[in-house]
Formats: sequence, structure tokens, C-alpha cells
Amino acid sequence: MANLIALVAQSGSGKSTSLFPNPQIGIKGLDPKKTILINVASKPLPVKGAFKLYPPDKKIREGGNYVETSDPKVIQGILEYVNTERIDIENIVIDDFTYIFSFDVMDKVKEKG
Repeated sequence: MANLIALVAQSGSGKSTSLFPNPQIGIKGLDPKKTILINVASKPLPVKGAFKLYPPDKKIREGGNYVETSDPKVIQGILEYVNTERIDIENIVIDDFTYIFSFDVMDKVKEKG
């Protein structure tokens, strides 16, 4: 059984940064070996060297732990795949999930009727 945890705070308050260890301020971060990061807005990761922990060139099906997509169907497919095939994964982070809603609205902004 999974637990859903939502972090909601103002922009720039450190939600994404808290994924990464920062011993100076006591943040343990999440273990990248047990975490998949889905970057919805394709924004740069907030920590220097983050792509060493979450390499963008390795696919989830090949043991990777990072993907950039805002397609809800792709995200659903990743969640289903991880649920059945990647028992090593304990955490799935969908960074800036709310962008999915705004992308959908903006895609339809010029539609009439």
C-alpha cells in the first residue's frame, strides 16, 4: 500500500531542493537508488551535480530514475510500470505536478466553441 504525500508551499521555498542531501542544514534527502523523479516542467534541477544522482540519459525501464514529461498518460504508464516491475523503488516524486493542469489549459487557449 502506497502513501501519498503532497508538499505544497510557495515557489522558491525549497520543495525540490529538499530531495537532495544537505548535511549543513540537516536535510537527509531521498535515496536516488530508491526514488524516481518525474520533472513535469523540464526545469533545471536545483542542486549542483543533481544529474549524477538522477541521470537523464537512462530510461526507467533500464533502471533509470529520472524522466522529463508533462504527458499524464506517460506519467500513468511510469506509475504502473514501477508498481509492477521496479520493486526497488520506494519514492516517486512528481515535481511541479500542478503544471500539468496549466499546460492542459494553455494547450486549449485558442480553441473556440
